[in-house]
Amino acid sequence: MDKTTAPGGRPREVIAPERLSSSASNVARLGSKLARSRDGLLSYFRPILHAYGVTDPQWRVLSVLSRSDELDAGETARRAFLLPSSLSRILRDFSARGLISSRISETDARRSMHALTKAGHKLVAEIEPHFIPIYQELERRVGVERLAGLGRVLDEFSDLLED
Repeated sequence: MDKTTAPGGRPREVIAPERLSSSASNVARLGSKLARSRDGLLSYFRPILHAYGVTDPQWRVLSVLSRSDELDAGETARRAFLLPSSLSRILRDFSARGLISSRISETDARRSMHALTKAGHKLVAEIEPHFIPIYQELERRVGVERLAGLGRVLDEFSDLLED
């Protein structure tokens, strides 16, 4: 075992992966398994998004804003699973492309509010129909029940981590 520094400057012992119990080893590999699955899933959608000049994180923002009349930057970042600095760059880009409108909150001058413009809604409406055949293909390949079960397990896992 060697020592490394944990967050907050505390020393922490690191156990070599080969010395982990089988359950701890499964947890240690979970992050890479989730990343591999996410990348595999997104590989179906990226060509469509890129054809429209949209990245994965940008799509998450468009999708979040398309389901709300208006959101502040913090809530948009939270729902799109983005760091505020990443969201800031995306919002600047979307504003320059005419896809969003932004304003300062009337009740709190520290908050910026964002909404899709007609052009933003039009872009979402153009992209989304391309996803339907992908959803159908995934249902065919993986199975509706397995996808539903996976969704339940991932929701439960996320809930447990938030507690």
